[in-house]
Amino acid sequence: MAPPADQNALAYALAWLAGRERWLLVFDNVEDPHDLDPYLTRLDRGHVLITSRRATGWDAIGSQISLAVLSPSEAVALPAGLIGPADAETAHLHGLADELGFLPLALV
Repeated sequence: MAPPADQNALAYALAWLAGRERWLLVFDNVEDPHDLDPYLTRLDRGHVLITSRRATGWDAIGSQISLAVLSPSEAVALPAGLIGPADAETAHLHGLADELGFLPLALV
């Protein structure tokens, strides 16, 4: 169980989100869909993005999209297309892509 200060911060954050419509909350690397039950039942206005390595068990929560790991060239092209770097910066993007494991959501 989380410490009381963390529980207060969590309660405040959930109340703040519940009072607004335009927000995106990201739950990253979720291992068990049921871990989100206390939160998702209280959030019905904005948008929630859940990332996980688990491929099954998400049907009750919403739509599932599977993303493959990018090839090294695709992983460099993705941020390059967003920031438009000069050729000299491409080497840095190769290192960044490698460090982020060629994961598409990590690169945007």
